Amino acid sequence: MNCKLCEKYIATQLVPWEIILWQPLKKTQLCRECWQSFTKINYSKACQICGKKENYKVCKDCQLWQTTAEYPLVNQSLYCYDALMKKFMQKYKFEYDLELAEVFKSEFTQFLKITNNALVIPIPQRAQKRKFNQVRNLMKNNKRIKNSILFVKKEAIDKLQVNLNRQERLQTSQPFDIDKQELNKVQFERIILIDDIYTTGRTLRHAANLLAQYTTKPIIAKTLAR
Repeated sequence: MNCKLCEKYIATQLVPWEIILWQPLKKTQLCRECWQSFTKINYSKACQICGKKENYKVCKDCQLWQTTAEYPLVNQSLYCYDALMKKFMQKYKFEYDLELAEVFKSEFTQFLKITNNALVIPIPQRAQKRKFNQVRNLMKNNKRIKNSILFVKKEAIDKLQVNLNRQERLQTSQPFDIDKQELNKVQFERIILIDDIYTTGRTLRHAANLLAQYTTKPIIAKTLAR
């Protein structure tokens, strides 16, 4: 099998117990070199609010957010959104390679630290052509994950952020609404908003602004990449 990112052949080595028990081969998505080349965020050298690589505790972007009436959202991310992560997301999100979700699934689920006093809400996906939620697929199943609370307004469907520059993203209107029948699940819960990438923070703040109308509990965000 070949690495999904660099096409390098991956030699599979079986350990003795796998041979004895006739265990099926686990498909490896990435070679060791690519896997080790992803850059983890070092929070001693990053913005404490969004995770951006920065020499200051609060980056200029977050300083600007703090001057607005937006919900004071704090985001934590695992990896830097560098060239390798962009290539990964291109193949996963836009070329629909669902198998790549397995690469980070265990690590990202552990990073979320899902507990009984937190409700996990993935950002809903806007692209109708994409028949899966790329955010939800990055996590293992857990009863605290609620997919049906937020939904994309009709007028925002297929209006993808990838086609917008930074200024255009910041000026987007509220794309989400909340299922009123699900409000009882939100009102007394601490909320963890989940997305794949934190770029400007606009999408996550849209979601936080909406949810904050229905709960007084803290809302935070966690993403795979920043």
